[in-house]
Amino acid sequence: MHSTQDLHENPRARSRRGGGLRPRALDRVKAHIEGHVGENLTLCELAGVACVSKFHFARMFRASTGQAPMAYVRSRRIERARRELERGSRALSGLAAELGFCDQSHFTRSFRRMTGFTPGRYAPASAPGAAP
Repeated sequence: MHSTQDLHENPRARSRRGGGLRPRALDRVKAHIEGHVGENLTLCELAGVACVSKFHFARMFRASTGQAPMAYVRSRRIERARRELERGSRALSGLAAELGFCDQSHFTRSFRRMTGFTPGRYAPASAPGAAP
């Protein structure tokens, strides 16, 4: 049975109790991902940023965020792509390479899976004055 206090507890404290990363370590990892989102990030590299072994990192990261580390990286890449597409037209192949996708096809599949749109259809739909 959960008390009322448990319902209002900080999610970070809950995740730490459940085996998650310490809040500072999680913040460092998230900042590292944001700063290197277009690079080939590895599980070993992210575990090093968190100062834990790679064997524990994936489990701890999932407990803290609800996502596997590489799924989180992919979601941050797609979010960055959305912002770039909303700013104006860019070559999709260049954007895909900049964000660390192996090619435009991989970028398009990932983008469609997360947003429901292909990048080419998302850009016009997000333009100012576009019909919803």
